[in-house]
Amino acid sequence: MQITARILLRMCAKMLSLTGKFVLTVGHFDLSLGSIQRKLITIASSTKDVIAVYEDVDLAAKQHRDKGIEFYSEDELNWLIIEAYNRGVHLSLLGDFASSESLFSTGLNLLPLGGIELQCHAKEMRTALSNAVTNKLAAADPNYVVPGIG
Repeated sequence: MQITARILLRMCAKMLSLTGKFVLTVGHFDLSLGSIQRKLITIASSTKDVIAVYEDVDLAAKQHRDKGIEFYSEDELNWLIIEAYNRGVHLSLLGDFASSESLFSTGLNLLPLGGIELQCHAKEMRTALSNAVTNKLAAADPNYVVPGIG
């Protein structure tokens, strides 16, 4: 049942994103693209599923940023940014540096669109991304020398 819900939510999110509409009306309820993607991230059963949703979020942001369209509410953007960072930190601690790099990158791409209260965390997010990339390179090549260390 959860797989069916995930597939239906993913299809709804894709269709909303492709058509440029960001609110789906179902009966008396309005579902925004952000709320659908938030639900998808929450019920995701794998890192791959989470990263796929964040790739869609990043694509929607890139496509509609120049048009001046408000595609997510500030609360939705703040949640997406915070969740990307938190999940990136978690994956980094587990040693999945490639996935954490992807989530940190998406969080940083969305950061200028988020609330002012998140802007002060940009330095920490960039540092986390840099550490994830360095650790990914070090894990891939045992002869890799970490910059700044003799």
